[in-house]
Amino acid sequence: MDTARCLELFELYKERSFLWKSKDTMYHNKNKRRNAWGEISKLMEIPVPEWKAKMKTLMGTWVRSEKSKEKSNITGSICI
Repeated sequence: MDTARCLELFELYKERSFLWKSKDTMYHNKNKRRNAWGEISKLMEIPVPEWKAKMKTLMGTWVRSEKSKEKSNITGSICI
C-alpha cells in the first residue's frame, strides 16, 4: 500500500473515533463498529481483515515513534 492510500486509510479511521477511542460512547457498540469497518472496506476497496491489519501496523509504528521522541526528550538526544 502506497503512502497516499495509507494516509487515506488513516483519515477514514480517524474520522470514526469510536473504532479506537475507548471513551467514545459508541466504542462498545459492536454493530456500529462492524458497519464502520464495512464502510471503510468499501471505500478503500480492500477486505476488512486486511485494512485492520494495516491499521494495527501503522498505529504500532506511530506509537514506537512517539515513545522514541519522548525518550529523546528525557535524555536530551536528538531524534530525527
